[in-house]
Amino acid sequence: MNRAPSTNWNYKYIRLLADEATERAKISNLRPATLTEIVRNFKAHRRFNIPFVGDHIPDGWEQLEEAIFVDTTGCGKPGDPAITQFEFFIRATELLKEADTNDYGYAVIEVGQVQALVVAYRKT
Repeated sequence: MNRAPSTNWNYKYIRLLADEATERAKISNLRPATLTEIVRNFKAHRRFNIPFVGDHIPDGWEQLEEAIFVDTTGCGKPGDPAITQFEFFIRATELLKEADTNDYGYAVIEVGQVQALVVAYRKT
């Protein structure tokens, strides 16, 4: 992977990272993390552990229109443009109560210096 620019990341660099993630996701057969996996992992490790798949849409999954910016620094505050990792965990926990845990998941499609663009997926 190319090294990050020493100043702010530009969109070209962000797309380069997404393209590299797309290739890795295809080779590694990455898939979205299910709601159950997201909630379980956050409870156990207090970590935002969602796969970076770039533009890859795994077989058996469809990408939904829901996209969320999530703070990746751990320093975000409620009310910031990107929701905090804890706010994302709360959202996943609430969805888990409503949805079939094996049918919905999330994956990262783009990353920036301080946030990730996370998209919802549904099993087909």
